[in-house]
Amino acid sequence: MLNIRKITHSCVSLLVVAAFIVAPAIASSPTEPKSVTMATTTEPKTTVKLTRVTVSVSRTDAREAIISPYAKFFDAEALAFLMVHAEGWDLQEWKCLRNVWNKESRFNPKAQNKNSTAYGIPQFLDSTWEAYGFKKTSDAKEQIIAGLAYIDKRYGSACNAWSHWERKHWY
Repeated sequence: MLNIRKITHSCVSLLVVAAFIVAPAIASSPTEPKSVTMATTTEPKTTVKLTRVTVSVSRTDAREAIISPYAKFFDAEALAFLMVHAEGWDLQEWKCLRNVWNKESRFNPKAQNKNSTAYGIPQFLDSTWEAYGFKKTSDAKEQIIAGLAYIDKRYGSACNAWSHWERKHWY
């Protein structure tokens, strides 16, 4: 059965990410040639294929995207990638984080474990939210911030968290 609400949300998220990162507005007069300038630096771009969109972005563009007023419309997986890319993570660490959170919640900020209090993208128990000083929230950006802080404090890296997840099926 099709879930129109999820499809609509996904489409809007993709359009906003594409509009902000992939295809910025082109402003020119009818006599001038059209050109697209994404960044003012010669900084290299990283391209990564996510579940719903392929993103090609420099670290500077990623930083600007996550603080933009449009960030609230970004798909949670795209937002997580932009956040870790802006912080300088390499692609291997991103892949490890993506593996963990795909197994835990498929990047769903409202994912709820029926057998425990685990909630959100990082699937924190109520006690984990409290122990690490974060307020339980349905906001994807806040969950990502909390999840990244937890992984850093507990495991030191996303790949260490993924290794633990592979052995224990939790992190």
